[in-house]
Amino acid sequence: MEKSTLAIENGHTVSYSEYGNREGDAILVFHGGPGSKSKPAHAERFDLEKYRVVLFDQRGCGESAPLGELEFNTTDDLLNDAERIREILGIENWFVSGSSWGGTLALLYAIKFPEYVQGLLVGSIYFTDNESSKWAMLSATGAANLMPDVWDRRMKFFQKFNVQVESQHSDLLKLLLEGDVERQKEITAGVLNWE
Repeated sequence: MEKSTLAIENGHTVSYSEYGNREGDAILVFHGGPGSKSKPAHAERFDLEKYRVVLFDQRGCGESAPLGELEFNTTDDLLNDAERIREILGIENWFVSGSSWGGTLALLYAIKFPEYVQGLLVGSIYFTDNESSKWAMLSATGAANLMPDVWDRRMKFFQKFNVQVESQHSDLLKLLLEGDVERQKEITAGVLNWE
């Protein structure tokens, strides 16, 4: 594994790493989240004797800096960061992979840069349309039916921080922006527990 960083405009630095066979077909892996990070397991699911696997921590995530920064951190920025990494590494084209939010980014990258995509491997795609969001985040009759114990923990977490189900996104963002580091960690852990 080889780690590198890429300085981006507006104060962001993106961390990326390469695994496997430098002469093999390349695979870009988008991690999930938003807000998660890349992990060695994301590369290890591929045959590293055969493939060159590139992971990167999206803006504000993992080892990218500044951690948690939301300014100048749009979906389009993330796609452009991946494209800069491809250019820097001299990769002509690659397979693009991801799950959940990473799967969404993989599809968006393929739409924006089709000439560099050799193929897609996506799973657990999360489209943030109203119906999907309601099923996953807002309704006790959606995903909560599949995991009632986790939903109950989520509701206790919401009660502790006075988060309303209907306005959870803005409530949680406000708590993250106004809280100290320890509170931010607790809020983030509560969000990730549901995901």
